[in-house]
Amino acid sequence: MAGYIVLCDHNIGWQEIFQEKLAQTGIDTVSIENISEIDSHFDNSRFTNIIVCSLIELKEYIEKYEIQKKIVKSIFEKADVFVITDEKNDDDEIRAFRAGCVDFQSRERNMDVILQRLISHAEKKVMREKTIINIKEMVVEYKDISVGINSDDEFVSIEKICRNLWNRSDNITRVNLSSLIYRLRKKMPDGGKCIKSIYGKGYYLSKNEIQMCV
Repeated sequence: MAGYIVLCDHNIGWQEIFQEKLAQTGIDTVSIENISEIDSHFDNSRFTNIIVCSLIELKEYIEKYEIQKKIVKSIFEKADVFVITDEKNDDDEIRAFRAGCVDFQSRERNMDVILQRLISHAEKKVMREKTIINIKEMVVEYKDISVGINSDDEFVSIEKICRNLWNRSDNITRVNLSSLIYRLRKKMPDGGKCIKSIYGKGYYLSKNEIQMCV
């Protein structure tokens, strides 16, 4: 896998061993002391947008943004966040997944298992990105209105589509959007397989299927 991932862990000993194991698989890493430092990496083309952090650092990051009454989305929209915890707690795990984390693993677990989960995800991410085209304009039909959604991102987020259609994003509009996408796919050749979804995040177009949708 070309590029590097970022590690942010208060347990320096565990992190160093994990780094060594990653290096043996050919994956480069960069360590940071605070998750907020991750912002400086997003403009680096070598950054794979994958971060492995401990639950302590993640909690501090989330609480900081909650106190400032900001939407806790910046890191989760830009990167895939793997969480490592000292003591697994169901409430912490639920909160992490709701925030947008892609995995949640206890430090008590065999490190090689955690490593393989990370490698597997990274490989799938690389393959997925090879099939993604940047969506400059995705048109969604709603009643008699065609709403163009412009985006320079890999995918169009659920929130962006909902706000464009209904000027708000909540559980009701998300359900409506899911139904809308379903109807849109039904109108397209072969069920509109070119419209792919990233669970809980948004939609993108697949290069492999795009010709079937035009």
